[in-house]
Amino acid sequence: MAQAYLSGHYTLTQVGEYFGMSYAVMSRAVKQAEKKKAGMSNVIRYDPKIFGCLYRLIAH
Repeated sequence: MAQAYLSGHYTLTQVGEYFGMSYAVMSRAVKQAEKKKAGMSNVIRYDPKIFGCLYRLIAH
């Protein structure tokens, strides 16, 4: 998800609509991905909205 936005080809709104998540949830996911990539945080907080959505996508 974050990679789609960070690629520059899609907006947070477009990525959020595709995954069925709000702009705010997408923004948090991107910030967490950026922190992880930069090595500033080794731990990503569990966000049930993000993981619940991913589970629904995988389960179908």
